Amino acid sequence: MTTAAYGGRPSSDLRGCSRSDRASRTSMRVGHCMDITIRPSSGQCGTASKRRPQAVAARFVVSGKGRATAPLDTPEQLDIPAPLDPAFQLRKRAKRKALAHPLARELRAVAAGPLMGNAYGRTADRCGQLLDQGNGKIGTWWCGSRWCPCCMAVRTARAWAAYGATVRDWGADRWLVTLTVPNCSGGALRGTVKAMHAAFANCCRSLKRNHEVQAIRATEVTYSEERGDFHPHMHVAVRGAAVANALIAEWLERWPNARRVAQDARQASEGAVSELFKYATKLASDKRNADGSRGVVPARALDVIFTALRSLRLWQPVGVRAADDDAANDDAEMQTDTGTPAITRITESIVWQWNQRARDWVDYSTGECLTCYAPGPAVSALLDLLETRAIEAEHLRQKRSIYDKPEPPGVPRSPALTPGMDRRLEGRTPGPRAGACLSAAGRGSSS
Repeated sequence: MTTAAYGGRPSSDLRGCSRSDRASRTSMRVGHCMDITIRPSSGQCGTASKRRPQAVAARFVVSGKGRATAPLDTPEQLDIPAPLDPAFQLRKRAKRKALAHPLARELRAVAAGPLMGNAYGRTADRCGQLLDQGNGKIGTWWCGSRWCPCCMAVRTARAWAAYGATVRDWGADRWLVTLTVPNCSGGALRGTVKAMHAAFANCCRSLKRNHEVQAIRATEVTYSEERGDFHPHMHVAVRGAAVANALIAEWLERWPNARRVAQDARQASEGAVSELFKYATKLASDKRNADGSRGVVPARALDVIFTALRSLRLWQPVGVRAADDDAANDDAEMQTDTGTPAITRITESIVWQWNQRARDWVDYSTGECLTCYAPGPAVSALLDLLETRAIEAEHLRQKRSIYDKPEPPGVPRSPALTPGMDRRLEGRTPGPRAGACLSAAGRGSSS
């Protein structure tokens, strides 16, 4: 499949061509009006050099034959001591970065305050933005935020490395319990989550009187677009059916308004337990489009969720000791990644810069793309949606900032830029600021 530079859309005049024909007829435009041509080379997905502008913009897809089946930073990979295909790992990382960049931009544009706005900005502008290659390794800086798909993938892998061996030892006694409370508004979300954490701790203390409690608690919040409220709940991996049923009974005693039918306990597979660490909320909306597909949760709702969960622990073990305390803590500071093997020009020192239109990191000195990642149709549609929403949100914020920006002291605002000034000038009673500006303008013209 070939994809265009502006969002990965198929190039119609290349459909039906063989891969060799596409390689000889295509080029790719990235960066600021930089035209580069991609050429397949031995052992690499493609190299690039500056060329004259070509007629068609396209990208290559690396064949899936012989590649590793376990994606980067997932539990399936952690049991293998040797690293998997570095090129495949970097392509998975490019996919997450392509999703994280527009999502963080939109969150920054709709953030209610500067604290979260700056945090979203670090994800959009710094996290994984530059890859520093040297000594055969590729390093980057992580933001470590919960809304960042790149960082959450790393945290998931580290958490599973800390608890995975214990969960596997549970065998058939592995149960997954879901504890819920009634939906709440955005203003009450943080207080509700804190109360749920306190109630869960009390439940575990009560259970320890008669049971040996081994559990891992994970908190999740979803947004109901149809109802306009939030649904906080907890998924708890426990050892033993007796503990699972007793936990639900204790929970209902502490939350009388919680419905019994909304609580759940069932035997779980190892893969189901690994899902506990993956995210704090779902991006997919509960509201379906006309074609049956799901949309994306509004950014304002996501901002409410991430603001409410700030500094709260998403997962917590009870009676389970982690192999690595730092990996088990989802709020622990993430170190700079320097362990990914280089996949091209291994002996050189290169700075790869992220280019959202190319969906890849680019060496702007040569025009070469690092991973040659090409999103599929579904991912391309999702990226187009997120990028469009980010642009619209930034445009609206920029329009608001014209009037919200505070004035420098001692500098009067021009009457033409004052909100509502035209109505006050047409009216019969100009406001005090309008009168001052008009008086100053009259004095200036008379002199």
